This record gives sequence, C-alpha cells and structure tokens, in this order.
Amino acid sequence: MILQIRLLIIISFALVSCNTGNLTVVTDLPRTLSEASGIEKVNNSPFIWMINDSGNKSILYGLDSLGTIKKQVNIKAKNHDWEDLASDKSGNLYIGDFGNNENKRKNIVILKVMNDSLKSSGGIDVEEISFFYSEQKQFPPVKNKMHFDCEAFFHYNDNPRWVQLFSLFSSSSLLGFRSFLLPIVIVGKLSFSLSYNPFNS
Repeated sequence: MILQIRLLIIISFALVSCNTGNLTVVTDLPRTLSEASGIEKVNNSPFIWMINDSGNKSILYGLDSLGTIKKQVNIKAKNHDWEDLASDKSGNLYIGDFGNNENKRKNIVILKVMNDSLKSSGGIDVEEISFFYSEQKQFPPVKNKMHFDCEAFFHYNDNPRWVQLFSLFSSSSLLGFRSFLLPIVIVGKLSFSLSYNPFNS
C-alpha cells in the first residue's frame, strides 16, 4: 500500500511538471542529438555544449541558441555511458562517464576537457578522474542495494576543487537518490573513494 501511495505521488508530480504554461518552443534538436543526455553553458565559449548517451560517438557538440550544431569536438575517450556535463568558472568542461544502470561498472570516471581544447577541430586528449563507491562490495549488488548509478553532477558551491554527484538508489519499497562529494584536483592519475554524503550536511 505504501509503495502504491508513493508511486501515485510520483505520477502526480510528473503530470504537474508537464504543464509548460506559456513557454515557447524555439527549435527542435537535430537528429544527431536524439539521445542527448547532458547540456552545459560554459564560460569563455559562445556555444551551448551537449553530449549523447552511451552507444554514441565520443563527441562534444557545440550549438548556437537556435539549436544548430556549429562545432564538434572529438574526445579521445570511449563513451561508456556519458550522463551529464558540468563546468567550472575557468570554462573547463567535465563529462560524467558514470552511468551505471546495472551497478556493475568498475571504470566510472569524470573526463576533464580544458577550455582551450574546446576551440580545437581535431581529436583532443582529456584528463581522467576515476572513482569508486566505498560502500559497494559486489558488482552488481543485490537488488535492494542498487545505490550506485550516478546520473547528474555539478560544481559544489562554486568550489573549483569539488563536484557534487547524484546517484539513483532503489530498494523493494523506495526509489530516490544519494549525494556524494568528489575532489577534482588532478595530481597524476588518482582514484578516489566516495562515501555517502547527506545532501544537507
């Protein structure tokens, strides 16, 4: 019964959120971005940057305000499951390759694209920030402990040294998210362990 009530509440919020009021549609995205999973406006760049989800090419797309692709930047890293984009005040862009629907990945990373590289027309190298969840002992864990599927992130309190990540979790009676803090200062090739961080702490 409790699960049914929660499901009803979620559906109600979804229906309410579909009411767009007086918003005006400016444009439709091109077919190239039919599986867009991340979008970010970056300092020192005229474009709106977007990425596609897993199974697509490792390309950053720069669009103008009308949704026309004006630039493509090839990233020299595989798109395992790109989920989101974030940026810092210096205009560096971060690609969250941390999608983990089945909770069995051991190669989750954030890719750092330097601002100057966004002006390149060829393939560019990126810095990798790898991490793992300290609480995860099984790959995948049992169904009621599927807590390790990160879907979104952003810079934490405008601090250039940290990002806040949000991971979906599910159990037999609840669906929600957990938040984690990750340092993004790169000194060599490091791997960071993430522990659960209450959102309001």
